[in-house]
Amino acid sequence: MTFWIIKSLDSKDKHCFASNAYIARQLDLSETAISISISKLIKFRYVDRVSFNGRRRVLKINDDYVKEYKYLVDDYNEKSDQPLNADFKNSLRQGLSDLKGDNNSILIIEEIESKDSIGSSDGRPDVEDKLFYKERTFSLQEQSEPPLKLNRRKPPPTHNSNKPLLLTYPLEHKLITEHWNKKSSLPKLSLKKPATKSFTRAMNHITKTLAKHKLDQILSAIDTYENVLSSDSYKIRAYCGHKVGLYEFFEFATSTKAHMTSGNLLNGTKSWFTECIKGKSYLDERYGRYIKDLNPDVTELVKKFIMDPEPWRSAPEWPEFYFEEFDQLLKYGFGVDEENICRLTTKKLLKFMDAYQIGKVDKPKIQTDSPNPTTWAKFVFRAISLDISLNGNGIVPKLSWLVSKKTFDERLPKFFKFHNAMDLDEPNLRINW
Repeated sequence: MTFWIIKSLDSKDKHCFASNAYIARQLDLSETAISISISKLIKFRYVDRVSFNGRRRVLKINDDYVKEYKYLVDDYNEKSDQPLNADFKNSLRQGLSDLKGDNNSILIIEEIESKDSIGSSDGRPDVEDKLFYKERTFSLQEQSEPPLKLNRRKPPPTHNSNKPLLLTYPLEHKLITEHWNKKSSLPKLSLKKPATKSFTRAMNHITKTLAKHKLDQILSAIDTYENVLSSDSYKIRAYCGHKVGLYEFFEFATSTKAHMTSGNLLNGTKSWFTECIKGKSYLDERYGRYIKDLNPDVTELVKKFIMDPEPWRSAPEWPEFYFEEFDQLLKYGFGVDEENICRLTTKKLLKFMDAYQIGKVDKPKIQTDSPNPTTWAKFVFRAISLDISLNGNGIVPKLSWLVSKKTFDERLPKFFKFHNAMDLDEPNLRINW
């Protein structure tokens, strides 16, 4: 085939100056295979090297190759019960046509048929020509040697059946694969023939997983994984292993595990399937962007007070204020960051109450009507309001004030002392947040 590429590029003026890389791309072979093939063609005088300047090589077809090829064909026809006939010529033409898609390729056999004047009157080379070419070309004995093995690229694995790929597997495999491919945020598994390595590995992993888990568990795990990828509630980034195909959903590849760094949340895990079957609460805690909500009732009150200051005021002396992010919250609602501020406010409030022994002893350091945390949620807003009134009413607080160290170490104690709920001489506790 290398010969035909050179012949198609050979012209009387410039001849063929194609590189090994170009010919390799045309034939889908390696450059090493092309180099070996060209060396063979030059050695047996099918091709001549016209010139080589260190960078550019020029080749041309040796016009005498027809004579030697006719000699070989004639010898073969004399000794063989099945001489090379038109069927052989047609099959050779079809092979070249399939390879290059070029029906205009000139075959050696056609040239032999068109050049009957070569050699002696019977169409064979005379004795001197015969001896000459026996020294420089293939002999009949040489042709019996094994052909040159070219480093042709290994084709992808094929499937033995003519049926569609999934029909050769159990129904469960089809249901799992179709369920996976319906998810828009998951990488699709190719179902086209021939079967790819990814498809084969995925089927093998499904078989192993079905031996230990039910079909419903696998489908539910796929739904959970899709929710993890599509939701902004989880810390999923462009890290290795965070977004995988079906063949790695059940077990990470060795190369994927090797590239997982210590900062990767998946480092040390077996697969997304083993993580997803542990449930949403586990995923929220390990991969979620939301912090744990210790008291949802208090958190809801904090969100309510942020949007409407009237419930926590209860008296006109409390100056009304709105947070700097109020307009954004009114338009877009509470995102992940705003939700976490509310949950962290609840967490710090509970820790503040625990430090001052609220609800734990008969006489805590702060005297209030109720030790219920839902009652104490309004005190955080009143403490900020008092600080604003004492330092200037033009201040517009930010949401971060709710969780700042100053609010719980200074503003709240000052608020309780201002309203005689705490002794003035009582030192403010330095809580380890």
